[in-house]
Amino acid sequence: MATLAKQQAAKILAEDLSWDARWKYTDSLSTWIQPVEMESRIDGRYNSADRLAVLRHLRLHNIDNEPLARLAEVSAMIGWKGLTTEHYTDSGPLLIRGIDFEDGIIHFEQLVHVDKQKYEEQPQIRLIAGDVVLTKDGTIGKACAIPDIQEQLCAGSTVARLRVFSVIEPHYLEAILSHEIVQLQIRSMATGLAQPHITQEWIERLQIPLMPRHEEIAEGTRRHHESLMRAKDLTKQAVVDVELMIEGKLDETACMAEGCRLAEEFGFEKP
Repeated sequence: MATLAKQQAAKILAEDLSWDARWKYTDSLSTWIQPVEMESRIDGRYNSADRLAVLRHLRLHNIDNEPLARLAEVSAMIGWKGLTTEHYTDSGPLLIRGIDFEDGIIHFEQLVHVDKQKYEEQPQIRLIAGDVVLTKDGTIGKACAIPDIQEQLCAGSTVARLRVFSVIEPHYLEAILSHEIVQLQIRSMATGLAQPHITQEWIERLQIPLMPRHEEIAEGTRRHHESLMRAKDLTKQAVVDVELMIEGKLDETACMAEGCRLAEEFGFEKP
């Protein structure tokens, strides 16, 4: 679900990138690689027409870009030292897997807890507010900025942790990683057919465009997150209110006051 904030951020990003899908030419059976584009990896997937089109677009439009390694510390060689479901607990640090987030939103209700001892074994799996997680196995390329919450979080084995340097905002990194101009690179750099995988080496080499209005894009993405999380909370509260109403326990005065407050918050007409 795209909120107005996300639509505005996407519009700014599209205007600044000037990316047109017609740059892609995936139907081509062969591609001429220029000397400046030659690298140590010479397989056809890596040197795909799509990835080359992205790099040529960045050069042609003089778009500033940096490899991800210069923008964030990448921890993708995450091994859990034998973590199994037996280490899942009723309390303790929360484990974020690739299936636990979508569209930049973490589904906290489905996260599992892991043994505190397993969490403390490896500092590189620990997540803090402002980190960005990126799926590196299976459905690769999903990104999500970690919000500020009170509980301890850690990354699952299919997720890379990107600890952003001060050069860019975490929510901007999430937005640009999710854009086609980086997604095409991710798919070209992946290995494996049945189970696509992208290693730390290639994640670090992703070329990340640095757009002039990156702060506006970051702010729009952040507000998009907040709106969706708020909507989820309101939905849960609505279910509770309906149950209370059925039981005859709903405080109508308090309910009206809350309705007026929410209307003012979101700019609607008060009930």
